[in-house]
Amino acid sequence: MFNIFQTRAKRGFTLAEVLITLGIIGIVAAMTIPGLITKYQKHVAATQLKKQYSQLNQVLLRISDDPGLDVLDAKATVFVPQYIQPHYAGSTYFKPNSDHKKTMCWNPENYYLGAKTKDSQYASIDKKGLSSGYIQTPFLPKQTASIMLQDGSCIGFNDKIINNTDRATIFVDINGSHVPPNRLGRDLFWFYVDQVKYTVVPTDAGGKYDVFDFPGLKIGVERIKNAGWTIPKDYPWK
Repeated sequence: MFNIFQTRAKRGFTLAEVLITLGIIGIVAAMTIPGLITKYQKHVAATQLKKQYSQLNQVLLRISDDPGLDVLDAKATVFVPQYIQPHYAGSTYFKPNSDHKKTMCWNPENYYLGAKTKDSQYASIDKKGLSSGYIQTPFLPKQTASIMLQDGSCIGFNDKIINNTDRATIFVDINGSHVPPNRLGRDLFWFYVDQVKYTVVPTDAGGKYDVFDFPGLKIGVERIKNAGWTIPKDYPWK
């Protein structure tokens, strides 16, 4: 008796059927993989940021009882190598750079493609992903001393007096200044030091241009922390 199913099983799949199947798989992958990658990137960023925040608070707690130097009043070139760096084993110290385009953990061997500005580590990126110049504030290159940790992340420290505020400012690049996108709110975040409680305080403060690129929508560590160390769905992520 003739059996159509046995016949199909013996002859296998046609080339057209295989191509159609592969095409469907490709379409599904194209629709799902980018979302999965973005979700993973956000998770890694939030986790790393939380880690840096916790470590910085622990370091400040340890040095707050040390006699002598007051990290809130001293020059960054003094307190960073003497008081901060010793708490990060294997870290590398970078003194302030007079060039405002080369602010933290500057290495001339690296090309900072993520900044989209020649020889500039950090640039303001607008909603379309275009560079509108380098981030000028709150970086103060002549006052920003920094350290690169063993995992490649970079932490910068400004002197106490900055932008007319009476507080020390901390910058954290969670994946290192040599790795893109080098963008505010994506891998670069601001903190300041509470001079009374001696703790690190998250902030959504922006650079000279970035705060205008996303009016009414806060981007930065404060918002991420308030969301339970997760990246909100409406958070600008490019």
